[in-house]
Amino acid sequence: MKLFFIHLFNSAVYVCFIGLVAGFLFAMLPNRIFKKNEPLFKIRKFEQGGMFYSKYLKINLWKDKLPQFSELTRFGFKKASLNNISHEYLEIFKAETMRAEVTHLFLIILSPFYVFVKPDILQWTTFIGCALGNIPFIMIQRYNRARIIKLQSRLNKTNHF
Repeated sequence: MKLFFIHLFNSAVYVCFIGLVAGFLFAMLPNRIFKKNEPLFKIRKFEQGGMFYSKYLKINLWKDKLPQFSELTRFGFKKASLNNISHEYLEIFKAETMRAEVTHLFLIILSPFYVFVKPDILQWTTFIGCALGNIPFIMIQRYNRARIIKLQSRLNKTNHF
């Protein structure tokens, strides 16, 4: 049993390390890449402009309890709150939500490789935990992006841009 917990700890450290490396690599990509590929990140009809996440998943109750890459590393864009509502800032914020979404999608896609490295129950647990553990982070990004798009639309209507 002690050996199991040692392996579990080692797997957790490995997964966290891979997540941090991925975070750093994706953080280096220029915002223009995300702006150019913005249609890939469009908010779907079922998301109801972000209301799906707040109404059915109660995202407001738990989203701030999850760690942020920028808080853990002091690197990257701080997404805890809006610093201003300028067009440029909102575009950067929106790009950052796309960047974070891609990072977490990448980690989900990478997760089956844990099983291929060593196909045992611990690695299956790591695979499932990694795959499912990234989904809430993706939901947060999609929720925030929907709210940013809604804010941009409102500001465009009132000619604040």
